[in-house]
Amino acid sequence: MKGIFSILLLTALVSGCSTTSAGRGFDLIYEGEYRKAIPFLDQSIQQYGDKTAAVALGYLYMGNSQMEPDVDKVRYYHQLTQQMPDGADDQWLRYYYPVMESWLMLSDDDRGNDVQAVKILRASRYSEYPRALIMLGKAYAYGRGTGENLTIARALMDRAVEYDRYLGAAHAHAWLLVTHPDERFRDVGLAYQLMQKVMADSDMSGLSSVHDTWAAVLANSGNFPAAVDAENRALTLLQQQPLAEEQKAIIASWYQCRLQAYRGEQVMRFRYDENPFDAGLSERCRDS
Repeated sequence: MKGIFSILLLTALVSGCSTTSAGRGFDLIYEGEYRKAIPFLDQSIQQYGDKTAAVALGYLYMGNSQMEPDVDKVRYYHQLTQQMPDGADDQWLRYYYPVMESWLMLSDDDRGNDVQAVKILRASRYSEYPRALIMLGKAYAYGRGTGENLTIARALMDRAVEYDRYLGAAHAHAWLLVTHPDERFRDVGLAYQLMQKVMADSDMSGLSSVHDTWAAVLANSGNFPAAVDAENRALTLLQQQPLAEEQKAIIASWYQCRLQAYRGEQVMRFRYDENPFDAGLSERCRDS
């Protein structure tokens, strides 16, 4: 069982049945076969109005060790959850709706709703939830929906890594540690340590965004030839992932930009006016 589904699936599996489409979908997620689970969960939504399946799909498309984030998909499933009535056993799902909503608000270009997103994430019930901690840490790191506070941002990201049984938080933290515009926040040594663990994981090491982050860490460590190799690997893996061609083209343009920077022995820094959430994928590419 992986990352964000550790709580969600424990509950769902208790009441699920592997002979149903939903049960089979949750079994596949439990087995780490996220993409294979999607049609089964969609079928359960279509046949039974399965709200748990809709929430699970929304979280899958927020990104994980096998899938890049997809804002349009998350928005679609979030809207479905809001349209569906709560069943007798669905009250526990209310823990997950607000985090999905916050993710969407922080990922869009409307800065006006960021304050509400941060307010949601500050709730005490999310104080040990890595997904929420990562989002809140990014918000503080870039002053999105709150004042910038690098000390709080670092503490939140460290806490996310501590509470994450898996490696999504380590990956997110490493990316911030080498690409943040303020040198007071950056820590190449810690980023390198975190990414060594991430790269050793068979699921994570198959994701293009992980190799993109690894390239950034290597470049910041001064190893530009290895950074070029890692960015090329990111481009190769990107083409193998089941994303829409338009989405692949956008991400590939970011990777290509970074690749050119590393070939010129330049590291990447991002600007405060750029959205650190940026559709949950990766900040837009700019030279330092």
